[in-house]
Amino acid sequence: MRSVCAICLGLAVSAAGLLTAQQHMFRTGIDYVQLDVVVTDGDGKAIRGLTKADFEIIERGRVQTVDDVQFVAIPPARRTLTDVTTTVPTIDVGTNWHPPTGRQWVVVIDDLHILELHLRQTKQVVQELLESLSPDDQVAIVFVGRSDLSQGFTNDLGAQMRTLGRIKDALGFACDAANVCASTIRAPPSESMPKLPTPPPAAGVGIGPGDLVVPRFDAGQRDRHRYALATVEVLKNISTALVRSTYPRKALVYVSEGLTYSLENTFYADYLDFSRDMADAKEIFDQLQLAFDVARRAGVPVYSIDPRGLPDCTSVRGDCTLLPWENIRAQMNNMRALAKNTGGLAFVGASDLTRSVRALVDDNSSFYVIGYYPQPFERDGKFHDVSVVVKRPGAHVRARAGYTPPKPAPSAAEARQMLDDALGAALPASGLTLRAMVAPGLHGMKTVVTIEVAYPVPLDGSSVADDLHVGMLALDHDGKPKASVRRAFHFTGSPRGASEITYAINDVIELPSQPLILRVAVASQALGQSGAIHLPVEPIDHARDELQVGAVVIGIDGPPRQAAVPPGALKDLVPFQPTTARIFAPTDTLRVFVPLFWASKERSVTVTLSITRGNDVVAVRQGQALAVPDSGSHRQSSVVDTLPLTGLQTGRYLLEVEARLGSGQTAKRAIAIEIR
Repeated sequence: MRSVCAICLGLAVSAAGLLTAQQHMFRTGIDYVQLDVVVTDGDGKAIRGLTKADFEIIERGRVQTVDDVQFVAIPPARRTLTDVTTTVPTIDVGTNWHPPTGRQWVVVIDDLHILELHLRQTKQVVQELLESLSPDDQVAIVFVGRSDLSQGFTNDLGAQMRTLGRIKDALGFACDAANVCASTIRAPPSESMPKLPTPPPAAGVGIGPGDLVVPRFDAGQRDRHRYALATVEVLKNISTALVRSTYPRKALVYVSEGLTYSLENTFYADYLDFSRDMADAKEIFDQLQLAFDVARRAGVPVYSIDPRGLPDCTSVRGDCTLLPWENIRAQMNNMRALAKNTGGLAFVGASDLTRSVRALVDDNSSFYVIGYYPQPFERDGKFHDVSVVVKRPGAHVRARAGYTPPKPAPSAAEARQMLDDALGAALPASGLTLRAMVAPGLHGMKTVVTIEVAYPVPLDGSSVADDLHVGMLALDHDGKPKASVRRAFHFTGSPRGASEITYAINDVIELPSQPLILRVAVASQALGQSGAIHLPVEPIDHARDELQVGAVVIGIDGPPRQAAVPPGALKDLVPFQPTTARIFAPTDTLRVFVPLFWASKERSVTVTLSITRGNDVVAVRQGQALAVPDSGSHRQSSVVDTLPLTGLQTGRYLLEVEARLGSGQTAKRAIAIEIR
């Protein structure tokens, strides 16, 4: 079993996800706190029309002044693969910016507690959820026992659906409701085991005085305990990662048949030394309490859903003459406890799974975002408890439990630690707005990275001066570091009437030829804030014989539009300054750089650059790329060309690259762009 690793929550944002227009404007600022609040009536339906006068915020016993209240209503959506306008374009740009009304979801597929008999139902639940979400929503899919199959945060439905197809590869290792684990054969209790006196009776426990308790040391006991701990640890780690999220609404959807440990056994604390099963249950109970606390602090409600629907004979492997109803009840109770203790809802024993999923989405589609400036505001880096009250009879409130303010402006050493923390976190940070482009394998193992930083302008419009600490960390799918870079830059800038100052940082990192997640982070010493992006990287395999198109780099023709540091960082790698923009004006002319790799006697490759919209080609350029002299049997070349956008209508397009050898072998790459 693979442990869940930090990279499973990496952010992968397709260009289409960067193009959504803002419909709500939420305030920002270090000392401005926003809380998402779900308010429902006795029937569970959202209450609309509340104003500032209806809310009361209490922080550390002091009533706060509500500054702003906005009701967010996200209309029902229905997405299918045929709705994906750009099929599967290259995801070469990432950002930690998100639409103000976007939601963030983590779907946890508990493959350690889902039987392979329920593959169809599990896929049905997850597919229904994915197709019911908005294009603005970010979704990560996490497998508890197979982190290598997981999908980081993305709004790319195609990538999400491909992950859905991997569910079958994850199942087959679970323990069933009778605690029979797939990896072991259950062994009967030994006749030589000591029989212990029954603990004192406790309320709700069906064991009477004088009964004997036989400790169960099944062959599957160890796996059962290990699987339960792994599941709780994953839930806890995800909530910890989501503490950094700036989405107004986030939720964890837990797809599982549930743990079979009856937490009622924890009443027998005095006898834990004598019963391993009760000791295991006590440990699980303690870890669950920690998971509940982390989820509440992070504002992450857990929505638990059992893909079995109504439990039946498929809850166990083999003969089910006598179903273990006590264990099944424990499973259902534990699923309910997860939801109840985190502000979510439980969907267990449901006959209609589709209806359950739609109710789950609907519960996260209508909520309030309330904002205030805490008085007093303390930059202490500690969690501040907050309670939200709605002054309307019959209103049920589920709100985030509080917030953690930043620490005071750090020293250089503290800023470096902030950078390390941002690189080490499982979730991108949004303290600084970043956008990054990654172009692997342009020359040997070198990967070009361009980071654009949107620096906030002081309220008085004065110039800024800051020391920015920049870092990159590459991890494989097991979370093992493969490469890292850290640098520092002194930054100065003048807003000249703008609301922010944007400039570029260029860097190069050498990466091995394997799929990786590249974490890119920037920490500001003056602001005491950090930002981070996680990008999937698949470097070129220079040992392959097939024709390959490397990362496509885009620039904008004409004079530089922003400052870039350090000077000369990309010399001999890219012939112009890359841009992370994927939204352009019809007056722009794009510069395009395309590296090519192949192994054959052919000395040239025909390259076609085109811009397409649907099935229509609206612009095209064609040329020949000659192999670099003395490049050996594995040849390489590149194409540099321009593509004017003049005359193109506003809308979404694909920039497509097709390379073709004389033998007919082809390779393609596509990048989604938009013209406004």
